[in-house]
Amino acid sequence: MKRNKSLLKVLIASITAVGLICGTSISAFAQGRYEFDVISDTHVGHSSTDITNTTLALNCIKNKFPDSKCIVINGDVVDNNQKTSYDALYNIISNVNSTTTKLPYIYFNYGNHEFRANASDSSSNYTGNLAYFNQRTRDIQARLLGNKGNVTINERTPGSSYDMQYINKATNDRLFFLGTDYIPSGNTDNSYLDPNTQLYQLGLAINANKTESINTGIKKPLFVFSHQPIANTVWGSETSRNWGNIIDSDQLISKLANHPEVITFTSHIHKGFTSGANADDFYSLGGNDSWGNIFSTSSVSYDPNSNPAPAQGYHVIVWSNAVTVQAIQYISNTSYNVISSHTIYY
Repeated sequence: MKRNKSLLKVLIASITAVGLICGTSISAFAQGRYEFDVISDTHVGHSSTDITNTTLALNCIKNKFPDSKCIVINGDVVDNNQKTSYDALYNIISNVNSTTTKLPYIYFNYGNHEFRANASDSSSNYTGNLAYFNQRTRDIQARLLGNKGNVTINERTPGSSYDMQYINKATNDRLFFLGTDYIPSGNTDNSYLDPNTQLYQLGLAINANKTESINTGIKKPLFVFSHQPIANTVWGSETSRNWGNIIDSDQLISKLANHPEVITFTSHIHKGFTSGANADDFYSLGGNDSWGNIFSTSSVSYDPNSNPAPAQGYHVIVWSNAVTVQAIQYISNTSYNVISSHTIYY
């Protein structure tokens, strides 16, 4: 087993080096079980930058990662709950998908901005805005996006703040989307996850995933998406900053405990991926089996906190016994750089 892991590390290192040099698709050089992409904080409706950068990111994924099973946009998809913002999102995806080469299926998680009438609003019509988000994103999925294979397209339960899909039907590999159950009064930046509903369902999914891995002999990761970060994990999630996080994060952590196969993606804090000494800012708790593995997704739309420029995301490759998560800078419609890479064995 150690020898196999060493060989896999060498292979992944070689692939990453090739990607850094020429920005070519990883799938051209090695066969993973499947691949997918994660972006976040597109904030469509904020300014012209969000249209430019979201279009750039989607075009680059479409052209350079043709084997990607799906894209996850992990919250703050739009900057507010206005019709004009959702119309702009529809037009972006329609334009990117108008050529012969098509986008993979897109899953939309929701963040705090979907509940705001404007970017600085601290009040919310939770029920109405959740229903509108589900209606408009489902319309985009149904009218503009076809299934390129092996992902499930299930309707989100009306009024539900969470959702589960399967990215790989052959092995039932799960994507679990967490969403806030109510907006705390006066603070739409925070998120509350009800332990009796979605966290309970997450626990069931984790246990089912583990049981299937044992019964089938196929190692199975489970991918969890939450817009707000778990408190005091990745950069920017410190409670002292008061930028917003998951209220009662300990209840989520208890579900992740001792499950290294669970890989969690959070967003919200707009920290750009960097290289060199700060390359690990986006990654927390690597190798800590007690909390799983947590990645903080950069903002596509705008990043007031750091350089380089936004239009960044993750490319995820699932192997037979490992997951490689690459931090990507989208350079153009046909080129990208790999800023940093982490491989997790499970």
